Amino acid sequence: MKLTFCTAFACLGFIAPGLMAQTAASPGNTLPEVVVTDKHATDAVPRSASTGSKTDTPLKDLPASVIVILEKLMKEQGGTGLDDTIRNVSGLTQSSSGNYGFFNNYLSRGLSLDFLRDGVPDGARINGYSRSLLNVQQVEVLKGPGSALYGSSSPGGTINLVTAPPLSRGQYSISQVAGSFDTYQSSIDFTGPLGAEGVSYRLRSAYHTSSGYRGLEQERIEVLPVLQWKLNKDQTLTFDFDYRDLDLTSDTSGIPFRGRTLLSVTPDHRYYTPFATTEQRILRGSIRHEYHYSPDLTLRNNLVVLKRDLYLLRNAGGAVAPNSIVMTGRNLRSQRDDASDLIYQLEPVWKIETGGIEQTLLGGFEFQHHSADARRETAALSNIRNVFDPIIPETSIAALNFRPNFDRSLEANYFSLYAQDQVDFDEHWKVRIGGRIDRFETYDYNRIGSLDRRRFDTELSGQFGLVYQPIQATSFYSGISQGAQAILNTETGNSALPPENSTQYELGNKTTFLDGRISLNTALFRVIRENFLVTIGPDQVPVGEQQTQGIEFDLQSEPLRGWKLFGNYALYEAEITRLPSTPSVEGNRPTGVPVQTASAWTTYEIQTGILKGLGCGGGTTFRDEVFLDQANTQGIPSYVTGDVVVFYRQGPVELQVNLRNVTDETWYRNGVNSGALPGTPLTIEGTARLTF
Repeated sequence: MKLTFCTAFACLGFIAPGLMAQTAASPGNTLPEVVVTDKHATDAVPRSASTGSKTDTPLKDLPASVIVILEKLMKEQGGTGLDDTIRNVSGLTQSSSGNYGFFNNYLSRGLSLDFLRDGVPDGARINGYSRSLLNVQQVEVLKGPGSALYGSSSPGGTINLVTAPPLSRGQYSISQVAGSFDTYQSSIDFTGPLGAEGVSYRLRSAYHTSSGYRGLEQERIEVLPVLQWKLNKDQTLTFDFDYRDLDLTSDTSGIPFRGRTLLSVTPDHRYYTPFATTEQRILRGSIRHEYHYSPDLTLRNNLVVLKRDLYLLRNAGGAVAPNSIVMTGRNLRSQRDDASDLIYQLEPVWKIETGGIEQTLLGGFEFQHHSADARRETAALSNIRNVFDPIIPETSIAALNFRPNFDRSLEANYFSLYAQDQVDFDEHWKVRIGGRIDRFETYDYNRIGSLDRRRFDTELSGQFGLVYQPIQATSFYSGISQGAQAILNTETGNSALPPENSTQYELGNKTTFLDGRISLNTALFRVIRENFLVTIGPDQVPVGEQQTQGIEFDLQSEPLRGWKLFGNYALYEAEITRLPSTPSVEGNRPTGVPVQTASAWTTYEIQTGILKGLGCGGGTTFRDEVFLDQANTQGIPSYVTGDVVVFYRQGPVELQVNLRNVTDETWYRNGVNSGALPGTPLTIEGTARLTF
């Protein structure tokens, strides 16, 4: 079904009267409570983002889709990981390709995304890590290729986790979470001044443990200190350190397909090996220096070092033929990845005004060094004889015969120069133009067979956008962006391969109502992924192509004080447009891409009286059917789930209860190997938080 779009946007502005007031009480005196209203004060509708511009630009001035999820919404919805909050962005779904359950891997507009941490690349997309929300102030999602700003970039976009800075005043918070499947998390958030003038700190730490649905256990230890030193009124130096110890059991078998349909068993059946495990140790340190030479000129320096060690045992293969009850072709993979990254950024930002025309100029130099040693062995496993009553046959790792697959040393160096100019011609017309040149140097040496591969590539990326604001409350925009993605991960047989390319065309509208208390974003787009690798004979050749076109809506609002309402909807037409190795699948939908997705969430908190601080709400999430295979024969069914929350906030105390999947729906999170991973059933989670 081809999509034809014709949209018209209109808005009316409404002025809500209000006045912000502050009251103070001297010691020994108590003043009556004053209820104040600010027509612009809401923690539901974000105003600006650094993602998409690197200059903290108002969202209405960006000629691109950038969706921001604020911390309070994440807390209301409960959950402790990034997987729990992606439903708040239109079309953002779990990937079904290379998703092993122990790291984040998402699709936007049917295409893969990359991860940033405070604007800096943050680990690999494949065999990366599972990100918590412990130190996240907001999540910013840029839709589409972002190579003109971020260099090697996936075609679906980027997710930027913005961390919370230290505060100059003392604030201390402790919280405890308890929930289904013996899930517990204890955490602290301490911040305030630290002795010397201008020095402040923040320490967030958590211990999380869970027996997990279907035995997928988790244990996480995170210690995340930040130290900030205001050298003077113009300079700030920030030291940021992360320690994460992540142990998770992952399931890469799920519920298997039997031919073209999922096996007719209850979702609590298990087909993964009892030895499945992933153990990760992550150390990350950064030093950021920001120098305001003048009100119009800022210089930023950023140095990040990231060390990731991974050990995993997981299933590979495993299939059930039509009319069979036996799972064959099972394997156990043992792998170690020892990876390290070093990233340096230098970025001047200069604001100038000439003849009434305002410009914000961004320049940049970036160097990235990535290295990894990866070793994999595989052992064949015995068949599961009866998939309707599965008994896992392996009982000892020592009895298995492991054979080496590879013992590789990967190294990559990226050198980049980039520039961007945001021009405000007047209050109605704004233009953004940017370009970047990247030099990718990739080295891949496999000690097994002494295979030594090197590659050098130079890529040019650009972006152009136009914004028209007929009135203050609405913006129409159009944009073109290009992407180049270097191939570097420990799962491919060879990383010394040509980069992929992508191009996006987008039209959209951003409108606010009720003085900014309601925000509606609409986007129409087409994004094309080009030159992705296709295996033809013994070689991987960059000739594949796919595209997605569609329309997206994102609503964020607080129409009345205390009542918050969020919603999104996406309609996609995605297809494989070129695949020389299997031309019969051309025109089919790519793996893991739904036609429609939708989500809604609303809460209300009582604002006055003896019940002030009491609130409740809930939401629903819908995802259409997705296919596990390019032939579009194995479909993972659509689902609708619903959640409920009840909370109470009074003074320093917060109490909250979340019910997830309240109808106990059977649903599947994503595709794995030759099956689908079941989502969690009805669960309950309680949170108690004390802030002082």
